[in-house]
Amino acid sequence: MSDEPSSWTDLINESVHTSDDQDIGDIEAVSRNLIVVKKGLVNVHRYYIPLHRVEGWDGKVVWLKIPEDAVKANYERDAAPDPYNYHYSSAPTVDPSNVVRRFQINMPKIPPRAHEEKPFLVSRESSGEEERVFLCNLCNASFKTDDELSSHIESTH
Repeated sequence: MSDEPSSWTDLINESVHTSDDQDIGDIEAVSRNLIVVKKGLVNVHRYYIPLHRVEGWDGKVVWLKIPEDAVKANYERDAAPDPYNYHYSSAPTVDPSNVVRRFQINMPKIPPRAHEEKPFLVSRESSGEEERVFLCNLCNASFKTDDELSSHIESTH
């Protein structure tokens, strides 16, 4: 893999470490608001982590801004990512035309394991409203738009 991924989908299967340098697994899937980190094959643990909790990509590892205990306490879920709402490597995206728009989000790039906090910015571009319901995988609240879901995740989780 190149050291310069162009989108979050390029980071699928990459290792994720917490701020206290614990390897919590690899990115299994991504959405506009969350990365899904999976650890284990038999005893599987999945963590649905909001993008604003990601410090950045240092060329080898995706680093989080939060420690392992916070990830386990707040973001662990049993459900596998829904292919209608997530892009992941083991299944094709349901609507490939939507991939570029939904996953071209500003991805913070950091120097190898820097200790300084960098702001994380999510692009706010949107095109055509679709008649869909956007569900928060962390609390099951529903929203009319991706932007409403993004605001909810950033302010609540």
